[in-house]
Amino acid sequence: MDDAEVRKHVATLSGSIEQLGPKPAKTVQALLRLYGELLRRVVAAAAASPEVTAALRSDEVIAQMLLLHGVEIAPPPVRETPERCDLCGEQLAEVHAHLLDTSEKSVVCTCAVCTLLFPQRADASGRYRFIPDGAIAIDDFAFDALTWRALEIPVSVAYFVRREEGITAYYPSPAGAVESLLKLEAWEELERENPALRELVPETQALLVNGSGECTEGWIVGIDACYRLVSVMRANWRGLRGGEPARKALDAFFCELRSNSISHRTGDNHAITHAF
Repeated sequence: MDDAEVRKHVATLSGSIEQLGPKPAKTVQALLRLYGELLRRVVAAAAASPEVTAALRSDEVIAQMLLLHGVEIAPPPVRETPERCDLCGEQLAEVHAHLLDTSEKSVVCTCAVCTLLFPQRADASGRYRFIPDGAIAIDDFAFDALTWRALEIPVSVAYFVRREEGITAYYPSPAGAVESLLKLEAWEELERENPALRELVPETQALLVNGSGECTEGWIVGIDACYRLVSVMRANWRGLRGGEPARKALDAFFCELRSNSISHRTGDNHAITHAF
């Protein structure tokens, strides 16, 4: 819309307000178009200031008005900076190892040299522990609705970690991971039904369970995969139940996990040992 059209709409609006009764639709239409043009100009002027643009983007009322009028704020430019080792600062390869910082319960990215400093054993100790790579799908996974109730997990996606104090369950939420300490009897029953879980590496591996589909699926994964799932769900959560964006993000996450996982059949006691 150019300046001449803006003036025309202002004139139409001014004249119509005085005679609102005969043609209210025309008045509303002119008003909406004028507001839309106003917002486009504000956004264009703010583009020169990243701070102002960020303020516009974060304001809920402004965001809703922009959406109503079909006005988009261009996303901020992505500055691609090389990812670096969290221990020595060396630039990382695209595919690199992860360690678990057991003190902070966070994932540490490491270069090849720093990774060699930490043993890749299930019985390793210390603050930093190597996180096994890859995902193992548990075939014939025994986990039904009764199991969910026995474990007292209120949602259909959760992961379980073996720690010194016992087995701890976590499930994603808009605020991050929610923690729930399991009853020992419930976990022991789950282990009897799924022997692969006995080889779960403490702290750095997890049983990841997805019950959002037609059947419940189980994987043994590195704890970094679980952290990534929580981050994905938190970023896409809308409303009280997550909404469509969260559902699509969840489906995409597990689709990728299925395509990259290997299979572990019940009774195969060596598959986990040989998978990494």
